[in-house]
Amino acid sequence: MGKRTKLVTLLITAIMIVLVLGGCVLPRFTHDTLIEIMISRAREYLAQNHPEFDLKLFAVYASTDEVPEPFDKADDLAYWRLIFSDIDLAKSVEVFCRDESWSSIIVDGIWMEDAYLIDPFYIVYDIQDAINIISNRDPFLKCLRMYFHLPIDPNYNHPEYKFRIEDGGFVNFNSVTGEFVFSND
Repeated sequence: MGKRTKLVTLLITAIMIVLVLGGCVLPRFTHDTLIEIMISRAREYLAQNHPEFDLKLFAVYASTDEVPEPFDKADDLAYWRLIFSDIDLAKSVEVFCRDESWSSIIVDGIWMEDAYLIDPFYIVYDIQDAINIISNRDPFLKCLRMYFHLPIDPNYNHPEYKFRIEDGGFVNFNSVTGEFVFSND
């Protein structure tokens, strides 16, 4: 084989590797993530049931139930709580979804714990992606709850998943970079 043939073969192989590895992330841009699907459904519910509010999303909680059981798959999340606030009217609406059944409550005051999630927001890693990546580091780790939010902190540019761990503490997972840290708060 000549040098030119080897170079072309190497180049083709490199391109194939890039396409295959790029395909691992590419589907995230071609369909909605689970978190985006749940937010979209909540917005549809709000449009029908609370059209009087100009609501901004602040946080999403998810677990297996109101009293959570450990989970290791996003499909196990059956209880969702999404928090929206109307800043001008100083009201919040908490939307609940339990096994595809939707309800809500109106609360006086706005959600002050997090920055609001600008729509549309950019996510590379869905909940299951985050669970898989974290499990690669600690295969015995079990999560109890998932909290999706954007902390009020200038060091945070992207929304994060904050997983409550069964044994105590949290795993904070950046939904764009895929970086994560274990913490006690």
